[in-house]
Amino acid sequence: MPRGTARRGTGGRGRGNYTTSSARSERESIQARLGRVVYPKAVNDRNSRNKFSRTYSGKEDRAVSSCIVTLPTEKEIKTVTKKFIKTYYEIFDQPGRVSLENLYHTDALFSFSSTHAMPGMGRNLIVVRDPSERLSMLVFEKTNIARTLASFTATEHLVNQLTVDVSFCIANPMAITSLQLVVTGLFKDTTVTTDPLRAFTRIFVLKHTTTDKQGEPIYQIFNDMFMLQMPTADQIKKYHQDAQAQKKSFSFQQQNQRSTNTTHTINPSSLAQRRERDQQI
Repeated sequence: MPRGTARRGTGGRGRGNYTTSSARSERESIQARLGRVVYPKAVNDRNSRNKFSRTYSGKEDRAVSSCIVTLPTEKEIKTVTKKFIKTYYEIFDQPGRVSLENLYHTDALFSFSSTHAMPGMGRNLIVVRDPSERLSMLVFEKTNIARTLASFTATEHLVNQLTVDVSFCIANPMAITSLQLVVTGLFKDTTVTTDPLRAFTRIFVLKHTTTDKQGEPIYQIFNDMFMLQMPTADQIKKYHQDAQAQKKSFSFQQQNQRSTNTTHTINPSSLAQRRERDQQI
């Protein structure tokens, strides 16, 4: 068969073979009739924020050709992500983690794996081959998930030092409907004094479920995967450096706050003298 051709059946004269160029022409003809999709298209305008838009263009369907769907910007995704991370780990580091249940959807799913601790809870699919045992290591529903996480040791996270990646985001013109976050970093096990640092990876799948009184979207966790491992020497070194820098920054902010809130006392006698001088004038 000559290069550049493809066989498409055997029946009918002139229908047995067609070249790739003719296939391309046929595909382009269909796209011209239905509307050609260009996605994503970056829109950079000094008078407006950067956006990603899905643009439809076609010769025959004029209604479709004028349709532009605006998707969320990087800033909007970052706002949702930072708000969730801050809220989640503030609650996670509290004693008992009592409010953590509210962040999970009713039908949420949780799994945990570890390379060194809690081996009985680790869901390693390479080692655990029995399907029923694999299923038993999953935690279903938000009440059971909150109870499981409350049984973990007390922790302390440096939220500003975590690494967060958004691996996918689904949205409509109104709001972000779903996104997956990959969070990596270290935390301190506050119940031990020797080697208290742990490295971890958390994968959260969030979905927009409702809105608050101000009309802001509320996201709940539908899937949570928690992976725990021992940190490397470089990770431990960087953690202590970041903790020291954060401590200095916090101390500096406290000093500035105290200097701002300092009240200056006024001598009553000098105030009376000033009033007399003003009356004479």
